[in-house]
Amino acid sequence: MGEEGSAQLCKLCEYAGNDDYKFQEIINFVHEHSHEAHIDGLCAQVQRQLREEFALEMSVEELRTHFLNHKCDQKTVLNNVIRELVPMISVLKQGCSMTQDGTTIVDPKALNMYLDSVKQVMSLFKHLETMRQSGRRV
Repeated sequence: MGEEGSAQLCKLCEYAGNDDYKFQEIINFVHEHSHEAHIDGLCAQVQRQLREEFALEMSVEELRTHFLNHKCDQKTVLNNVIRELVPMISVLKQGCSMTQDGTTIVDPKALNMYLDSVKQVMSLFKHLETMRQSGRRV
């Protein structure tokens, strides 16, 4: 089933606009802490709270899909993108040079790709910091 269909069946999307303070507090927990912990860990905590407080059963994967694909809170998504990019950048770095017969050779194209990737991640960090400083809920 595609993303469009899954959004129609998402239990949290059905609660959109719910004014219950406790419910909103649980949902906001993910957004408020997305810079401190991995999305899956946050979803596991929210999963327990939703089950205990509202008898709402959802898997960690369903919660993750909601927060990253349905709700699309900018801070949550950007923090997740950064977490996904960091291991990729490490792989790019490893491809920048090779040692052959005791001589290290640097591949300029791979080095440029690595440096460009680092710049993009730094740009995301700066964007998140600007959001924090401007007083936006981040």
